[in-house]
Amino acid sequence: MTIKYIVELRGWNGIALPSVHARDAKIYVDDPGPYIIGFPTEARYAVRPPSEVCIVDLDINYLNCATPPSGVVSSKQQRDKYRQIILAAFGPIYHSDHGVPSELKEAFPAGRFRPICKIQAKRGAASTAVADMIKAPEWWHSTRIIQAFDQVLQDKFKKPSLFKRISSFGSYKRPPQLSSAEQLIQLSIRKRATAFVDARDDLETKIGRLSRRLNFLMTESDLWRDKFVTFEQYAEKLSLEAQELRAKVNKEQREAKRLSGIVTTANGEKVKLQTRMSFSSVILLSPRYILSCGLPC
Repeated sequence: MTIKYIVELRGWNGIALPSVHARDAKIYVDDPGPYIIGFPTEARYAVRPPSEVCIVDLDINYLNCATPPSGVVSSKQQRDKYRQIILAAFGPIYHSDHGVPSELKEAFPAGRFRPICKIQAKRGAASTAVADMIKAPEWWHSTRIIQAFDQVLQDKFKKPSLFKRISSFGSYKRPPQLSSAEQLIQLSIRKRATAFVDARDDLETKIGRLSRRLNFLMTESDLWRDKFVTFEQYAEKLSLEAQELRAKVNKEQREAKRLSGIVTTANGEKVKLQTRMSFSSVILLSPRYILSCGLPC
């Protein structure tokens, strides 16, 4: 993002993406316009960029460009001059360490991103968390360094003097400029590529949500299926018990019917016996009837 800010001061207009996934590398690299794209180390060989693309490997301090545009590579004297201007902006404390700065190593431990503004440190057992920000090194003066880079780019791309143009015998050529129609085509291609990536990411996000929902529903269905199987087992057990109880009830009903028949028969016999006993008592307990008949007592 710092490189983007510096080159935009000179009128650069292109795509600047600090970190791109390996699967999107080819989509952005095939863009016809200028771009500054950052890839993780694992995606180093995932795509083969065109020969005019400049590849900068921050891990091993390596720069490669197979066929740079004409007039871009400066001579050794110019490079030494530009290097002195940039080193002067850093100050005398700056050490010429060409490796990855320690600030970036602390901000990206083991390849993982850790925002510098979100680092928290606990001071004391009872104290609350206090946010500490990694301070910039003493030799870093952003305004002066950006001005130095802007001066280098201005000297690099300024129009050569009349003497140089005469001495080059017409070999000097201005860098090609895109027409308005070509710029519109380039912008439309970029928009389509960005829209495709965004739409695919949104679709994958929705698919992920639906997959999680489907997994949850499948888990719930398995749970309900297990409960239903258990319920079926209980239902079968209850049906067997109901059949046994129905058989017992039928048996008890038949027994009750038989006993009720016996009770009815016993009641009939009892009535008959009571009738006979009442008739006998009448005959035995009526002396008038005996005397009137003239029977001996």
